[in-house]
Amino acid sequence: MLYMLASQNQNPKEFKFTEITLNVQVWPSGHLRKVDVVESYYMSIAGGLISTEVTLNSAKAFFFDEKAIPDKQVDHGAFDTAQIGSVQASVKA
Repeated sequence: MLYMLASQNQNPKEFKFTEITLNVQVWPSGHLRKVDVVESYYMSIAGGLISTEVTLNSAKAFFFDEKAIPDKQVDHGAFDTAQIGSVQASVKA
């Protein structure tokens, strides 16, 4: 976040993380299934005129079988199938 603010010529007067939570799920095989990240931070920018607490949520799901990928129409998720072959190849190795 500090890098992004600096790219916009912002130098926070105050900046501190208030929370970071990682929730990890694994497949029965032990491979990563899903990682949910929640991060919150407080910042004061524009010479202290703007003070806010921001919370960001992100999730990354991992599938090793194309048939296991949820239907985009049903789950409203974004799933990248471009690397399925390479992931299967690395799992077999």
